[in-house]
Amino acid sequence: MKISVVIPVYNVARFLPACLDSLSAQTFRDWTCILVDDGSDDGSSEICSAQAAYDKRFSVCRTKNRGASAARNTGLSLAKGDAVYFCDSDDVLHQELLSCLASALESSEADFSYVDAAEFPEDGKPAFRMPSAEPELVEDAFALFSGQKCGLAVWHCLFRREAISGLSFPVGISRGEDRVFMYEFLKNSPRMARLSAALYGYRQRKGSVVHGGLGESVVAGCADVMRRLAASYAGDPRLAALRRGEFVFMTKCIVRECERHQEAGDMPRCREAIGALVADGTIRLRDFGLKWGWRLFRFARMPRTPLA
Repeated sequence: MKISVVIPVYNVARFLPACLDSLSAQTFRDWTCILVDDGSDDGSSEICSAQAAYDKRFSVCRTKNRGASAARNTGLSLAKGDAVYFCDSDDVLHQELLSCLASALESSEADFSYVDAAEFPEDGKPAFRMPSAEPELVEDAFALFSGQKCGLAVWHCLFRREAISGLSFPVGISRGEDRVFMYEFLKNSPRMARLSAALYGYRQRKGSVVHGGLGESVVAGCADVMRRLAASYAGDPRLAALRRGEFVFMTKCIVRECERHQEAGDMPRCREAIGALVADGTIRLRDFGLKWGWRLFRFARMPRTPLA
């Protein structure tokens, strides 16, 4: 099996060398990496060039800054391997990650393999965990993801390239592009080989897209994700599970964060965005239960009332 690794790069000069070193150290050797430089101006471009000059398994594609989704799409269009792995440029990999994911994929004939992440502080080190059992074959992984039993970031997964043929990441949303991609993939009921291991080092970095705080643009992005998924799954009986699981999870995260920052200037617009999701039926109060349903109603309809 040959693996194409796609890494979008944008202004991560401080962390990029560690990421690339962890990929170079993989015990699985039959891989190539496409570094998509998304218009970096902090020295990341030079790091990419130096890595490609030193190790021919790396190649660099430079684009104007359009965001991680566009960069991943560019890398995916250039991928030639039997399988595709997406990695973020500020994270690190255990040296056995690709080997374990590839072995699970090949031995099970699944459509994708899955591994957990080890979160670690910005300047710390991840506490990796090696597999404790044989991979579990899951015939239809949708329920695990919609029920929050698996993480939706694409770096959890090694995909057979043919299984994601025709898919792309949505461009132009501020958060949640992985969710759209994964649920579009899960619509076809792919088989998953799940490893009981944490081999991806997920850096908790201040100022990153995920940890940059909540605001109007992020809430609008989350609302866009939910509407896209509702439209995509329209007529599919799994939409109900998606609403009860994924949509409830996303909405609760937004409400909790907004409640902690009620004095922020864009909080009224965040409330309006959630209220619009209720009004158009994308999210339904009955899916939240009585306590949370009432809390959500008050949040969306009574912006000046302190919430318990």
